[in-house]
Amino acid sequence: MSFIQENGEASRSDHWKLGDLAPDQIVVPEKAAGPGDETIDGVRYTFDRVTDTEIDFHLTIALPEIGVYFTQDLIYSGTHLYLTKHMEHWIRVLQEMLVSDYELFMPGHGLPADKNEVARNIEYLSAARQAIGNGLTGDAFKDFMLQRYPERKCPGIFDIYMPRLFGDASDY
Repeated sequence: MSFIQENGEASRSDHWKLGDLAPDQIVVPEKAAGPGDETIDGVRYTFDRVTDTEIDFHLTIALPEIGVYFTQDLIYSGTHLYLTKHMEHWIRVLQEMLVSDYELFMPGHGLPADKNEVARNIEYLSAARQAIGNGLTGDAFKDFMLQRYPERKCPGIFDIYMPRLFGDASDY
């Protein structure tokens, strides 16, 4: 919650590049769930905190009895991913999802996903890491990723994260 209070408006204003998809205002929750299991109306929820991936941490919500996993921005379904310097760790997190008992993933962006989309996210992150390892930065990196993944939506996301990935801006 403190992250939203301290950085929410700056993040929101940075997302103007996405047009009318950015919220009009920041909403700070009064209470946040912590890691662990909680039963609500007879349904078991498993809350977990995943760190150092697309952002400093995500709250994930799993419904183990029905095989549904709300992954937030750990999975981008059919869209370009918001890349950070933590891609190697992010890949490991997704690899764990790939071998989990969950079959339906509710991503932070795009339509509900299956394990095929989890695998595609791993491949996307791996291709991005390789491109950066080969020395691609800035527009050359963006052009490479757009050409490699022309089917993915939301190309405006590159303009949001590239100053953080290749410049001196803060990670998140």
